Amino acid sequence: MKLLLLLLGLGLTLASVHGQPFDPKELEGEWYTIRLASSRREKVEEEGSMRVFMEHMKAFKNKSIGFEFHTIVNEECVKHYVVADETTEPGKYSVEYDGHNKFTLFEADPDVYAIFELTNFKDGKSFKLVVLYAREPDVSQEIKNKFEDLREKHGISKANMVDLTKADACRRT
Repeated sequence: MKLLLLLLGLGLTLASVHGQPFDPKELEGEWYTIRLASSRREKVEEEGSMRVFMEHMKAFKNKSIGFEFHTIVNEECVKHYVVADETTEPGKYSVEYDGHNKFTLFEADPDVYAIFELTNFKDGKSFKLVVLYAREPDVSQEIKNKFEDLREKHGISKANMVDLTKADACRRT
């Protein structure tokens, strides 16, 4: 019976993503950036604006989500805090950071990982970004494969992917 309830719970969690409404409260807490992939490689390379190291997410009553993260600029850790608001389309969010960004939670097991897909719009140009966050500093190969599938779906080259599991010199201990 416990196994049935666990599977049902997981099914309900996964059914609430893929661009569909989800409960941002499930995402609250500490996170690590595991992998990033972008259609513009320079955005995720060292000191790229989208090479973000997630630290914490916070849900608000209005369904907005706060993201606390840092980047590395000139070899210095720079803290950021942004708040993403739900758009008129349930499950889709927008936030201003290095341009205008629209994103959805593609897939998640909120106790283990979350995969987001994002489109950035800046100066008349756009690019795609796929992000894998986790509750621990690394995840199973099975979860990494889910990220890979989404990266490929968006036509992002494997050469445009970075693994950040060992790259965060700023992370608190």
